[in-house]
Amino acid sequence: ARRILRRLTDLTRTASGSQPDFDHEQLLIQAETVETVEDRTHWADVSSFSSRQGRSTPIGGFMGQITFEGDLKPFAPWLLWGTITHVGKDATKGGGIYRIRWNKERGTRNEGGSRVGTSPPGPLSGDGEGEGFGPWP
Repeated sequence: ARRILRRLTDLTRTASGSQPDFDHEQLLIQAETVETVEDRTHWADVSSFSSRQGRSTPIGGFMGQITFEGDLKPFAPWLLWGTITHVGKDATKGGGIYRIRWNKERGTRNEGGSRVGTSPPGPLSGDGEGEGFGPWP
């Protein structure tokens, strides 16, 4: 949640010169109630050649799938924006890409709760079923 909010705050400031109008701290407090119920992520070391620096630079990150459970309604707009803007480091090099699969039928634990699985889409994915390729910082 923190990375998504920071990314969108930075983009808003850059594009409009103003501060975004949302309660950053309240969203972070609400995020503490969301649980990770399955984490199948792993770290992948990836590098990118920097012509400015004349050498390879590390841009590794997480890859895989993770499932969250809880009341995700307050985060839906931010999660969806994050799929467009990317989240985390090296977004300009394709890092921070992810996709969301909502599943209201499985395992909700609280009233109005949702379950969401995320995985990074890759250049060759497109099956829409959560298989992904590439760094996920």
